[in-house]
Amino acid sequence: MRRISANYVFPVDGPPIRNGIVEAEDDGTIKKVYDFGGQMKELAHTEFLNGILVPGFINMHTHLEYAWMKQIEPAGKGMRYFIEYMMASEKPDEYMKSIKDADKYMYRTGTVAIADIANTSITKEIKAHSPIRYHTFAELTGLKSDIAGERLKLIKEVAKDFTEAGLPASITPHAPYSISAELWKMLDKTIDSNQVLSIHNQESREENEMFTHGKGALLEFFRKKDIIDKQWQPTGTTALQSLPSFMDSHPLLLIHNTNTQKSDINYLLKHRRAKTGWVLCPTSNEQITGELPDIELLETTKFPLMLGTDSTASGKSLSLLEEMKLLQQKLNLPFNKLLSWATINGAEFMGWDDLGSFAPGKKPGINLVSGFDFKSNTLKSTAKVRKVL
Repeated sequence: MRRISANYVFPVDGPPIRNGIVEAEDDGTIKKVYDFGGQMKELAHTEFLNGILVPGFINMHTHLEYAWMKQIEPAGKGMRYFIEYMMASEKPDEYMKSIKDADKYMYRTGTVAIADIANTSITKEIKAHSPIRYHTFAELTGLKSDIAGERLKLIKEVAKDFTEAGLPASITPHAPYSISAELWKMLDKTIDSNQVLSIHNQESREENEMFTHGKGALLEFFRKKDIIDKQWQPTGTTALQSLPSFMDSHPLLLIHNTNTQKSDINYLLKHRRAKTGWVLCPTSNEQITGELPDIELLETTKFPLMLGTDSTASGKSLSLLEEMKLLQQKLNLPFNKLLSWATINGAEFMGWDDLGSFAPGKKPGINLVSGFDFKSNTLKSTAKVRKVL
């Protein structure tokens, strides 16, 4: 058994506790959280640490297989430039070492569970031996109808590789702009009705331009590369509102949402029949488009908000604490809210009932955050996190 105390304990399912103590079994199962009304109490075998204790982080959007990629430069040039950069990048010989190092780094900096995107099964062995809990979303793409069957077969094999290794995995579409009409039809017949989907949504203005007006840099790029059906036509509405209707009945994670509009909110509230969540990757958004989502607008839906880091190709690092610091710096968001986005909201959405808070019986992991301003209840720019249990 371990007893760990700090200046404050943030249990997430309750208010912060000054000089609280978290009591846990050696395997991390929470037994009790002590609140002495702010007074310091010396219980036997208590470890006193400087900072705040928070539950383990839940990263709701990564691309572990791209951990070998370096952050795109220059920043803010848009989605077309980013896609061209991704397509032109070549894996170095030591790319698996980068993936292993990324997994270890995320664990060391307090991440306990991840919703990861995969186009291949190269991360399978690393995930199988990682202390981090992964759900792998095998990502489906394909803009040409004549290869729809081939693309679906390929991604089914990727998902199967993970599940046969005992790793949770499921198929998901990449984005509204990267799936042909024929592939949407095939996907509808393939996935279970209660299956969670994770889709890149309105990460750039080019996506809405493509669907609303049938123009823009993204569509021009697809046509230049001849990777889209020649008969493709715009829908006359936004990318989000162009999703096929069968998506309305699936639990849905909407990733990025940088250019989500009021009309999209109205559309979702009218049509969605299953749980829906917003996942924000702010450092990635700043790097690719130089924009951040309208969080006040997203919050009007009452859908839960969550955080992801995206990949090292666009994000600064794979640390959720850095995402929290950026949102606090740019938007002055309260720490308690950011912490919920980084912990309990993702746990509840994914059904990871043993994670996300310090409630007795859970096994959420315990992180120590140092560099916390206790007067303003904010993260300092120098704040760091490490896993302590």
